[in-house]
Order: sequence, then C-alpha cells, then structure tokens
Amino acid sequence: MVLLATTCLTPLLVVTARPALADGGAGGRGLAGLSTGGAAGSTNDTTAGGTGGAGTPFSGDGGGGGGGGAGSIGGGGGNGADVGSGAAAGGAGGASAGANGVDGQTYTLSGSGGGGGGGGGAHGAVLTTTTTSSGATGGKGGAGGSGGGNGGGGGGGAGGYGVVVNGAGLSFTNTGTTAGGAGGAGGSAPHSGVGGDGGAGGIGVLFNGVGSLVNAGAISGGSGGAGGSGGSGNGSNAAGGVGVIGSGLAITNSGTITGGLGGDGVTRANAITFTGGVNTLTLKAGSNIIGNIAIQSGSVTFNQATNQTVANTITGAGLVIQNGSGTLALTGGNSYSGGTQINAGTLQVSNASALGTGGVTFAGNNTTLEGNFTGTLSNALTINAGVSATFGATAGNTGFALTGATSLGGGSGVTVHFGSASDTGTVVLAPSSVVVSGTAAGAIDGGTLKVGTGAGASLIGNMTGFAVGTGATAATLDLNGNNTTVVNLSGNSAGVITNAALPATLTSNNT
Repeated sequence: MVLLATTCLTPLLVVTARPALADGGAGGRGLAGLSTGGAAGSTNDTTAGGTGGAGTPFSGDGGGGGGGGAGSIGGGGGNGADVGSGAAAGGAGGASAGANGVDGQTYTLSGSGGGGGGGGGAHGAVLTTTTTSSGATGGKGGAGGSGGGNGGGGGGGAGGYGVVVNGAGLSFTNTGTTAGGAGGAGGSAPHSGVGGDGGAGGIGVLFNGVGSLVNAGAISGGSGGAGGSGGSGNGSNAAGGVGVIGSGLAITNSGTITGGLGGDGVTRANAITFTGGVNTLTLKAGSNIIGNIAIQSGSVTFNQATNQTVANTITGAGLVIQNGSGTLALTGGNSYSGGTQINAGTLQVSNASALGTGGVTFAGNNTTLEGNFTGTLSNALTINAGVSATFGATAGNTGFALTGATSLGGGSGVTVHFGSASDTGTVVLAPSSVVVSGTAAGAIDGGTLKVGTGAGASLIGNMTGFAVGTGATAATLDLNGNNTTVVNLSGNSAGVITNAALPATLTSNNT
C-alpha cells in the first residue's frame, strides 16, 4: 500500500460506528440441540471489530465459536465449547492495517467440542483527509476450526474493508488496487454437528460522510466465506463485499468497480450502493462496473458528456437522472422504483424494464427518450411545462410502444417531436390516459408515428399544430383506424399520412 502525504491513518481516532455491514460468521451448533454456536462478532468502521461469542455445551456436545468482526483491528474469534477436556481457541484478529485474521483451532481433544471461530481481518486504511492512493487491501478473515465428534464448526472471520473514508467532504482518488478482504470459511462438523457460517467479505471503499471518489484503478469487495459442511447441516454461505458504498457521493470512474462474490461462488454483491442523498456517477472511457448499482434512497445523476452504456441492473427506491449532453443507454433489466428524470441529452432504453417501475419526467428542454427495442414501455410519462421533448425509435425498430399514462405541460413554443433524421423507426403512441395542461405543437421529424389508442389520437388532436415531415427524412403519420381532428396540419413532400392498411394515402404539403 502506498499513500501520499495527505493521508492520515487513524485506526482509533473516531469512536462512532455505523451499523454492521459485514460481520463474522456464527458458529455451528453441536448434535444436541441446545449446544449453540457462538454469535458472530460485529464489524466496525473505525474501531476494533467485535469478538465472536463462545460456543456453548449441552449433553456432551459443543457448539463452535463465532467468527470475529472486522475493524481497524480485527476482532478475535470465539472459543469453541468446552465439553470437559478443554476448548479449541478462536483465532486472533488482524492486529495492524490490512492484517489477516488467524484461523480458529480445530477441536482435537476427547469428546465433541466445537471448533474455534476465525479472527476478523483489519481494514486496509482509515482515511481522515483527502487522499490519493495506489491501493489498500483489507485483511482476510480467518477460517473457522472444525468441531470434534458431534461438535459444531467455528464461524469464519469477517474480511476487512479496503478503505474507510471517515469524514464529510473528503475526496479519495484510487490509482491502484483497493480491495476488501475475503471472509473466512466456516469450519466443518464432520460427524453430526452443524458447520459454521462463513464470514462476510469486506467492502472495497466505504464512505462515512458525503464525499467524492475518483477511480482510475480497480476497486473490489472481498469474497464471502463458504459455510462449513456438517453431518446435521451445513453452515450458511456469507455475502461478498460491496465495491463502493455511501451517501451523497460524487463518483467518477475510468477504472473497474466490482462487487465481491458470495460464499456460493455465484451470487455477486452490488458494485455500488448509494444509501441515500444526492449522488452523481460519471462514467469515463475505460469504465467497467461489475455488479448491480443500488439506489436505496435519494437520487443518482449520470453526468455523461459522451455516449455511455449501463448494462448493470439498477435496484432500489431511488431516482435516476440523466443530465449529460450525450446518450445514456440503459440495457439492464432494472427494478428501481423512484422514477427517472431526463434533464439533458438522450436516454436510450433497450427493454421494457430498463426504466424500472416509476414514472419518467422530461425536466429539461429538447431532451429525448429513445427506444432501441421493439416492444412496450409502460412507465407513466410527464413532460413538464415549458419543455419540448422527443420520442424516438432507432432505425429498423418496428414498434416502440408508449402505453403509460401521459401528461403534457405545454407552454409557449413547446413542441413534442417524434423521430428524427437518425431515429427512423416506429413509435406507437398508445397511452392509457392523457392530460394536457397547456398548448403545444407536434411534429414528426423522421420515421413513423403510429396511433395506438384513442387516448393517443386525443393527444394529437389537442395540439395546436402538427407537422408531418420537417426535413428531408421520410416521416409518416399512421392513424391506424383511430379518429382524430388535427388542427393546422402541415408538412412537406417527405411526409405521408396513412390510415392503417387502407389505400387512402395523402402525400403532399398539407398546410
């Protein structure tokens, strides 16, 4: 680990702690049901990790010790239950920045004692000033020891965090490799006990206050420990560590941010978790994000001056905002519920769930929603007062259908555009309902606008003027069997008006 002169490592300076995010694993119980495993040690951000609980004996069988939590120094693992011959000791926690926890002892004495819990890893660095770093790695959690006879396995220790940024208004620049430590595996119970739980993987970078991250290197959460095998049941696999987590963050990424794999080797933790507040995420050339992006609350603004694609799944209750002049393409199957806001540029969608379950608001003038798939987008659509907006479908798209309730604010000089010189596919206007609050004109600048419902026809009929063809690009209005009255219909020789498959077609300057 190399830290520049602005770095201050203060393992015990701050005494406040956040709720545990990556604890050690609980010990497994012995065969006798009341011989419980020790509790997991808690993970702390800036203080020592919690010590794992000791296993308890019952009727000659003993539970395993709990794994230690991670912290500025790792917490020790709990001892396995003593059934009369002595106890398997828990492993010591990592004693210095980035140090690994020690494995818990395997029970080797007579009887059915539990295995010792693994020690927790220590965080790689706790920063209290703005810092540029070539990397820091959290210590690994120690593995839980195996139980003897019918004893339970010890829990794995938690992996330490790579970097904790502790304080409001701080910036962390990562130029190398920053990683959370791996959680320790749970100890086995080879006869009739229960295996210990794995320890959780450490977070890559945790912010304890609003701040900014510039990543030009690699940031990753640690892998979760696997649960130990047992004759009466296996321990639980632990979760991997989140790559980056915090509230009120400004993240600029030209490197890689990765969520750690869980103990099952399949389930991946979030690459980024925004826990609340107003956040920004700017993706530069070379950006690679592996894992989901979670917006638990608050908002995330994508500031994209260049075209970028986000294939990650976006989850949570927060709001997504497109604010850059470029095109932001969302291609994941997203489930976020806080809505979508287009302040600038183009937002492109590639599937029906790309915009989650909330409504879509056009908040900035001359903004575009572009469909890059043939299918239905059912999100409610709101065009704010004073905002001109464009609905487009990419070339070759035979039906980008807009079926959500639609609200048009209108206002002086407002025009709702359909298609463009590059978006020459078919937009199907099929809203479930329409509310028009102010005057607005309409124009088909390229491709086809197909009226899909009576509400869609009503929207066109409420416009103060409608142009079919505004340039050299072919433009078609297909009424598709829907009746409407169009006021101040205009266009040019590139414009065509049809009524579904009926032969009547008007091709002229319709003024």
